[in-house]
This record gives sequence, structure tokens and C-alpha cells, in this order.
Amino acid sequence: MKSDYFADRWCVLDKLISNLIKWREFLELLQPFISSVNQCTTDWDVLENSTSTSPSLLSIRWQPPTTGFVKINVDAGVRLTTGEACLGVVTRDSAGEVIFSAYQTVNGIKSVLATELKAIHLGLSLASSQSLHYI
Repeated sequence: MKSDYFADRWCVLDKLISNLIKWREFLELLQPFISSVNQCTTDWDVLENSTSTSPSLLSIRWQPPTTGFVKINVDAGVRLTTGEACLGVVTRDSAGEVIFSAYQTVNGIKSVLATELKAIHLGLSLASSQSLHYI
């Protein structure tokens, strides 16, 4: 009876460790995305706090992902008065070749953030359906 108890506990501990390893690998895969979001936030803050009185253009060029990875770019627009939104997704490989692109219209959106998150979800869902794991 005691050996069953310890065997059960060992199985639970083994599964917990396995799940923690998978979670750590997932977080490592997300790190480039998180860094990119942080950079976008920094760039936005710089633009927002600019003291320039004349309009300026910010030149941003698309950067390819590391070899073996794909990059998903999304954009979205929403008309908050009606809740109508359009989502766009383009996925490219490290050579800049388009792997897939898609758009989707949705209704019932209540915020700009929700629209952008839906676009990200669409991109990740399509990548998953195409068995793309290195994003």
C-alpha cells in the first residue's frame, strides 16, 4: 500500500516536471515575440513623446526572421461605433517568401486592443493548422 502511494506521487511529480519543461520551452519560443513587442512599445513611446511640431516620417523596414523560423505580421482595423472589424495576416519565411496570408471580418468588437488580439490569434491559429512551430 505504501509503495502504491509513493508510485502515485512519483508519477504526479514526473508529469509536473515534464509540464514545466514544456512550459519553459514555450516561453523560450515566445521570447523573440516579447522582445519585438517591447521594442514596438519603446518606439511608440518615443513617437508619442516627441516634441517636434512638424510631422515626421518613421522609416520601418520589415526584418526577416532567423533561418528556420517564420514571422507572422498582423494588422487590424475596427469601427468602434458598429463593432465591425477586419483582420489581416501575412506569414513569411526567412527568405521573405509568403507562406500564407489571410483576412477575416468579424463583428461585435468593442475595443482596438481586442481587434489586434483577434488578429494575433488568427495568425497563430493558421500557423498551427499549417504545422508551423518556429514562429
